[in-house]
Amino acid sequence: MKTALLLSFAILLGRLSGLVRDMILSRSFGVSADYDVYSLAIMIPFFLRKIFAEGALTSAYIPTYNEKIKISEDEANAFTSKVFVLFSSVTLFLILLVEIHPNIVVKLFAGGLDQGRILKAQVMVRITFPFILFITIWSIAYGFLNSHSRYFNPAFSQVIANVTLIVGTILSVILNFGIVGVAVAFTIGGFLQMVYLLVDMKKHDFKFKFNLNTKMGDFPKIFFVSLLSFSISQLNSIVDLNIASRLPEGSISLMQYSLRIYNLPLGIFAIAFSTYAFP
Repeated sequence: MKTALLLSFAILLGRLSGLVRDMILSRSFGVSADYDVYSLAIMIPFFLRKIFAEGALTSAYIPTYNEKIKISEDEANAFTSKVFVLFSSVTLFLILLVEIHPNIVVKLFAGGLDQGRILKAQVMVRITFPFILFITIWSIAYGFLNSHSRYFNPAFSQVIANVTLIVGTILSVILNFGIVGVAVAFTIGGFLQMVYLLVDMKKHDFKFKFNLNTKMGDFPKIFFVSLLSFSISQLNSIVDLNIASRLPEGSISLMQYSLRIYNLPLGIFAIAFSTYAFP
């Protein structure tokens, strides 16, 4: 119970800093075409984050890692190293595709945008999409630390991302970088969030030992079943965005603000107890 409460406190800090972040963003950009485009540009990597990184990857990694660590620390490190290499390679390939053809994902997620916002969204997606690589690596580090009963730092890492975005938003307004500067801050925040957990992994004696022949155990089976499940559950996000993109300018912004408020209590309590119980 003490650990769950400590975890709740870390998540509370993350949610409160997120609330401050959203207040500053709303005051700076309000309900506007610019914030519509920014919301779309972060929702696309968030969609993949929920089904691919935090969803299926974490669900498959933690139980498999816990089985590997029972065999030996070397076996567990080799498994983690292989997961790092495989998923980093896949996400780098996805990033390359999106950087070359951002119009494909923009039209898939928000087919009702006018041409002006589509062009802006393509620029923004190119900036924010590398976030998926950082959050994939973060998710593996998150699973590793949770398996070693280290819950606070993974939850606290969200504060780092939020503070980076708060500072980035303020600087973007002062220096007239506009919403593009906010998108850059978003991606930098994801990078810093990842580095924070990698440093914590190193403190807990993780050693990179890549071996292509390392057995993956039940990981592939759990991953693909979870991937299917999370993908189906997130289809509503694509439908919601497509509907909002066909409504008057600012509708995507309003949807984004409402989702933030809706998820605030869920993130503080439910996620804390489920994270503590999962390993």
